[in-house]
Amino acid sequence: MRFYKLLIGLVLTFAYTASSFGFTELREWTDANGHYTFKADLIAYDSEHVVLQKENKDLVSVAIKDLSDADRAFLKSSEAEEQKGGEPEQLNTWKLDSGLKINGKVVEYGERDLKVKRYLRGETYVNDRDIENLPPVYQEIIPKIVAHFAKQKFENVEEMNQWLEKQPNREVEHKCEGVMLELENGDRYGLPFFLFSAADRTTLERGWQRFKSAKENEKQQEKESFYLRAQAQANTQNLQSIREISEMNLQLQGYNAGLYDLWEVTLIPARGNYGRPMKVVVPGTNSRQATQNALQRYPGARIGPIAKVRDRRR
Repeated sequence: MRFYKLLIGLVLTFAYTASSFGFTELREWTDANGHYTFKADLIAYDSEHVVLQKENKDLVSVAIKDLSDADRAFLKSSEAEEQKGGEPEQLNTWKLDSGLKINGKVVEYGERDLKVKRYLRGETYVNDRDIENLPPVYQEIIPKIVAHFAKQKFENVEEMNQWLEKQPNREVEHKCEGVMLELENGDRYGLPFFLFSAADRTTLERGWQRFKSAKENEKQQEKESFYLRAQAQANTQNLQSIREISEMNLQLQGYNAGLYDLWEVTLIPARGNYGRPMKVVVPGTNSRQATQNALQRYPGARIGPIAKVRDRRR
């Protein structure tokens, strides 16, 4: 059995910016109609979506088709090409809930079977590999994973081994849900959600629920994995916890010059619904009317922050 199994093989080609947070001027982005504009840093993009970080540090995903001709041209330009540079080479430093730090790149969501067995001759195997042949940082992680399921506390591999020797068949087996982490040597290992800090775990698990709910929708799963990697990139640039990505709808309807203001309304999925938060730009003479217009398009959603946006006509 391989150490992990992926739920799907990603075919998504994506790109990241190589700039460091705080040293680049935010770019101005505009919707296809030229009415709505905002400043944001380019985080990542694929063939259909671009992930941006706005001035208030919010992460939003915008459909490329909803952007202006100038923005779409920029994403195809040599300037954007220089920024993206393919998959990032730098590793992210992840601080786990235990305080342990691990360097690696988050690849995608995944689920794996973990079997840890203590043999009579003295070796401990993690699935098909001797634990002594695993990277040192993962040798530290394995006891923490086993301890979580066993409701025990192991300070090291030796303490875990002593406990394993008292178990039936001297082994344990668990199914772990989490993310796949690629280490510096190129090996990929599963990192369960419960190992992450509370702030990161909450956001990561939301994406995982959406990933699982899209069992028959490969395209939606690819998008969630793309968002996962974009969040990790934003985390690296900001040196702070992963932030949730909201999808932004820029398709304005019923907008007549001079008759309405434009409002950015945040819509939160109803409780029990694992949909992604949505920011919609709608016309309205006041915030109440803007809220009504937003709810007509997305009935059942809960209303989050509302803000009047800058109008390019004025």
